[in-house]
Amino acid sequence: MKIVVSAGGSFGHINPALAIIRKFQEKESDLEVLYIGTHNRMEKEIIPKENIPYEEIEIYGFTKNFRQNFKNLKCIRHATRKCLQIMKDFQPDVVIGVGGYVTYPVLKAAHQQHIKIFLHEQNSIPGKSNRVLAKYADLIGVTFQHSIPYFKTKGRIIYTGHP
Repeated sequence: MKIVVSAGGSFGHINPALAIIRKFQEKESDLEVLYIGTHNRMEKEIIPKENIPYEEIEIYGFTKNFRQNFKNLKCIRHATRKCLQIMKDFQPDVVIGVGGYVTYPVLKAAHQQHIKIFLHEQNSIPGKSNRVLAKYADLIGVTFQHSIPYFKTKGRIIYTGHP
């Protein structure tokens, strides 16, 4: 089995992603994992130290700075194209998004390639990326049951607790 995992920006996203990877490693003897993260945040240092193959993409969160946001739109397009190529080369069975703006181009590319998507939300109130990406997800896991109403994708949400 091959999985792509993407999460970034903070330990609040990275640690659950690592927990999910470890659970897959326990269950799947032939597991291949590829992690896609940012080029300049903490996951770039943490994930390779865990002996997990890492691909970086350039992307930034949106701010109130119009110029930066315009630059970020270009980065999103470029990152999505790079993720499309990564998906074609790696051919994952499933892509797992665990939050943070880095997941947007990853899951969008997976959706365009018709790859199964699992989205996990560990916060009480879902982040912007996860709310936008929920429409692409085949299944959404939530840490808190009271997070379920924030998603408009009824029937594809499960309560998992915190990985």
